[in-house]
Amino acid sequence: ARHALGAAPSVPFDAVAVVGGDVEPAILDRNFKLREFIADAILHGKFIGLSDGLMALLTGAGLDADHAGLCPLEQPSDVQDFVAACAGLRTW
Repeated sequence: ARHALGAAPSVPFDAVAVVGGDVEPAILDRNFKLREFIADAILHGKFIGLSDGLMALLTGAGLDADHAGLCPLEQPSDVQDFVAACAGLRTW
């Protein structure tokens, strides 16, 4: 499903993917809703696909970059790996 960050938290979804274009280094500091969305998904043990650039920004934003469910989406083949990982439903 497609939702705007301000309109839907990550809670109702079994897995989430945060994708976009070029990522500015301060995006997680400036965009509270994006940070909150990712933090909630981590807290709830979700599998999280993150586009190129966002993975590196997690630590700087105080988020758990070692969360077992984080899946980098840097190459087209990474999407298949992300979908396969989602079969586990949660990471706990």
